[in-house]
Amino acid sequence: MNKALILMIIYSISSLYAVDQRSINSSIKTAKMLEKKNEVESAISIYKSLLVKDPSNKIAIRNIKSIYKKQELYSEGILFIKARINRFPNDYDNYIYLGEIFYLDKQEVEAISLWRSSIEKFKKQKPFYRLMLSTYFRLILDNEIRFLLNVGRDQFGESFLSYELGTYYQSRSDFGKAMDQFLINLLNDPHQNSIIERRILMMSDDETSLSIIEEKLINAEKTDPKIALNILSEFYFKQQKYQKSYDTKLKWSGYIGSSINSWFKFAEQLRQEQQFELSINAYNYILAHKLHGNLIGKALYGLAKTFESQIIPYEKTNLIPYFFDKNIFFHNPFIEVPEFSHENLKLSLKLYDSLLVTLPNSHLSSEVYFNLGEIQYRILNDFDQSLNFLNKALQHNPKEKLRIKIFERIADVMISKGLSDEVIAFLDRKLNFQDSHRLNMKKILVYFLYEPPKVTLNKINDLILGLNPLNQDFNDLMELKNILMQFSKGDSTNINAFNKFIKSEQYLRQQKVASAISELNYVDMVYPNSPLLPLINLRASLLYYRLGKFEQSLKFAQSLENSVYADRGIILTGQIYEYKLKKFNEAESQYLRIINEHPSSVFSEPIRFHIRKLEQKNL
Repeated sequence: MNKALILMIIYSISSLYAVDQRSINSSIKTAKMLEKKNEVESAISIYKSLLVKDPSNKIAIRNIKSIYKKQELYSEGILFIKARINRFPNDYDNYIYLGEIFYLDKQEVEAISLWRSSIEKFKKQKPFYRLMLSTYFRLILDNEIRFLLNVGRDQFGESFLSYELGTYYQSRSDFGKAMDQFLINLLNDPHQNSIIERRILMMSDDETSLSIIEEKLINAEKTDPKIALNILSEFYFKQQKYQKSYDTKLKWSGYIGSSINSWFKFAEQLRQEQQFELSINAYNYILAHKLHGNLIGKALYGLAKTFESQIIPYEKTNLIPYFFDKNIFFHNPFIEVPEFSHENLKLSLKLYDSLLVTLPNSHLSSEVYFNLGEIQYRILNDFDQSLNFLNKALQHNPKEKLRIKIFERIADVMISKGLSDEVIAFLDRKLNFQDSHRLNMKKILVYFLYEPPKVTLNKINDLILGLNPLNQDFNDLMELKNILMQFSKGDSTNINAFNKFIKSEQYLRQQKVASAISELNYVDMVYPNSPLLPLINLRASLLYYRLGKFEQSLKFAQSLENSVYADRGIILTGQIYEYKLKKFNEAESQYLRIINEHPSSVFSEPIRFHIRKLEQKNL
């Protein structure tokens, strides 16, 4: 037979099959339409005619079974399925369905007898059990579930169907039985441990399950402490019983042996939940073991992050951005911590530094050194020690993104040390080797603080050309440009006032807030008619607020009446009354002034929302 003839035969057969399939699909569509019209006998007739042509058509079989059950045509259904069983004696789905029809027809004895005989017939086939179990779940036949379970576990082991059964009991809020089945699975089938653990933790969302879960896990410790204690620790963690979770984790580790990876995850989770002391304890537990260099570095990095997280979350928040709060040229890089043992922190940092010397030259150690440098700079204001850490971070092969961050922070530290010429030379050297937008932005900051406004404006214009207007840096540059253009021109009075403002910004970058305020007060006294005065007074008010001198802050905030910053002054006055002086009525009256006197202010909606919160709080 030649190739062309073979292809012709194949094409003819496939064409006939396609035509036949279209005919079958059309018949099924017609039958479904008749079902919707409640013409069930006609629909059944079509499905039966399809089964004559194709006895195994699954859609026809499924739909005809559905009709018999839905329409309660139990006798017809029994006859139909018996005929199917005679023809297909090894199709266990028919036995399960026939038993269900018997049961729905109140022939319960026949149903159970059929099911049990079919269990014996198909006891070697796992899929049969799951279909049978699903039917028993639906009909709530607990005795038959137990029978099926006994037979199945004789065949396939103690954990067979335990997950399915546990899920079933959980859905009925029978948490004790659910836990029994989940624990059977955990203790006999370690491959499914993670799934069962998630299921138990999910079950604990129902408060009525908590004491049951805890008791069952504690009892399970006697059988297999390695599994039970691990889940019990996670259970306590989810219930925010962190000390219990930690203690249980320690006990578990006594049985499990090597569990360092698990402890890394646990320590990080504790840090994220702000359980800093326990997180530090967890990292110290890790460090007490013999570790290779990379793991030591990872643990030390975790410790550094934990200390940083312990301190850095305390950043004062304002109701609104009063003074270009998000602008990198005015943003305060330092963190004001109300109560913290700086001496203890310094001792800890020295310990980390000595330990880090033993680490290999790695990306991880560079991150640790960078974070330690951040703490020294932003919190302890030890600029020399910060510079030391940052230079060490550079020596440990940081990744490119981190390298740029280190360069930026070194420039900040040099600014804080008053090294104006050195910082420009430093940035120029780095920019000679690589073009970096971040370093160019930092250079703009340096020019703003130390160079004439014209020079800074030229640099801004050069940099802004290549930026998308939607870029945050574009907005920051435009705000700085507007300030420079608006306030750096005019007669000597204006220029002198602006120079004092710039000098105050230099002091702020050196964390000399009192000196910055002195410069601003000088402008207030010597140049009372300067157009820069509202900006000066707003800045002075916020700096007094930072120092906790709230009466002086109020004085300057209230001096902003009839200025372009009037709405900010009113809101700051309200914030001082509310947060610092605890005079809630006075605070609310100030906030209401924004709604009544400054309805077009961009801050009116946030303040309206805050007023509602304040009223609810005082109910």
